[in-house]
Amino acid sequence: MHESHITFPSAGHTLAGTITRPDGAGPFPAAVIVPGSGPVDRDSNLKNKRLDVTRQLALALAEAGVASLRYDKRGVGESTGDFRTTGFYDNAEDVEAALATLAVTADMDPSRLVLVGHSEGAALSALVAARSELPAAVVLLSGFAAPGQEVMIWQARQIGPTLPAPVRLLMRVLPGDLE
Repeated sequence: MHESHITFPSAGHTLAGTITRPDGAGPFPAAVIVPGSGPVDRDSNLKNKRLDVTRQLALALAEAGVASLRYDKRGVGESTGDFRTTGFYDNAEDVEAALATLAVTADMDPSRLVLVGHSEGAALSALVAARSELPAAVVLLSGFAAPGQEVMIWQARQIGPTLPAPVRLLMRVLPGDLE
């Protein structure tokens, strides 16, 4: 297997990523690996926490004969933009741009494109698959099974107790629902 760097446009931004190809000659079936929530890079690493989830997934796919594209979210790693101002539908545009890029990449089989979404990426993959004819399949990993608003409240309540005491005090004064 081998990896190569790629950039592609999305809504006025330049997203940077990695294509992982299996050994041999294409055309390969190919997957866009859609990351979960947070300011994660193409390997699903946070600034101070290395997870490597999407890189390990890309390597496993390559061993199974499937190429993949994973990318840095807007404003993270080598991608332009500002993560803090990027919303859910902006992220969906980025998934669509990654899918369109794979569809025209040499040695990829555009009739065998797959979206593989993890966590929030599962919801993004489902949305993109519903409005695009490109993916032949969708794989949803660790998606949520409740309405988005309920999930966000649950996540905030999980994070709240881990925040430093001064921040928790400030959160009690500000509007919101962490407790």
